[in-house]
Amino acid sequence: MQAIACEELSDLIGAIYDCAIDPSLWPDTMAAMGRATDCCAGLISVARLDPPEARLLKSWNFDEAWLARVPHYSEELSAMLAHLPNASLLPLDEPTSARRFLPPEVMDCSRYVREMIGPLGIVDVINLHFMREPDRLGQLGLSRHRDAGVATDRELALMRLLAGTLLPADVSAVARMFGLTPAEARMLERLLSAGSLADAAAALGIAEPTAKTHRDRIFQKMGVSRRTDLVALVAGLVPPVRRPTDANKDSRVSLGARRRTRS
Repeated sequence: MQAIACEELSDLIGAIYDCAIDPSLWPDTMAAMGRATDCCAGLISVARLDPPEARLLKSWNFDEAWLARVPHYSEELSAMLAHLPNASLLPLDEPTSARRFLPPEVMDCSRYVREMIGPLGIVDVINLHFMREPDRLGQLGLSRHRDAGVATDRELALMRLLAGTLLPADVSAVARMFGLTPAEARMLERLLSAGSLADAAAALGIAEPTAKTHRDRIFQKMGVSRRTDLVALVAGLVPPVRRPTDANKDSRVSLGARRRTRS
């Protein structure tokens, strides 16, 4: 049974939290997640469902020419999402394997699969949703190469352990604590996730100056002056990650079936 060291798991969780402060860290963090899950590439994105539009945030191990083609498959990707059985009922912290979750005929007939990921040798994608709204879906996807095969229960279990760090803290509780208005609470949630102020304004359907006003009021009410301080403050309101002591430094977290070794 393959296991991951508690310290390695703690480092991964810490790296994901750091990405909320500095989204430019996502490529390196996805690379670390990929090494732990035997994946070869990754994307973190937000897709508008109606009308279809893919907004790429960050990527790992995909070249620029390939990435430039992704928006041309927005309708194709939205159509694939429509085939996910009961996807809207899954908790946000529940990872899925595209090969295990999508009907085979959808994967086999997909133009995106044939023209985009197939030529790269990608046979599966581990998806983890961190945003689900009526008109948009935010997700992190880690791709599996044919040498590694379809994602196993081990990789899904590891992603499940990491999932909570991708989700915002309990925004409603934080909003009540600091007396934020409903509009400010929605803005707070956006400020805690990856993306710029312009991205937040677009997601909320408001003008950027209005978004700036909400942000400044949040800063004032919560006693901070920078986004990094805001993220750190909210992170301090949730239980910290426990790192192993020297006594249990070699302890392991069991993750299920043995990880396959690439040849």
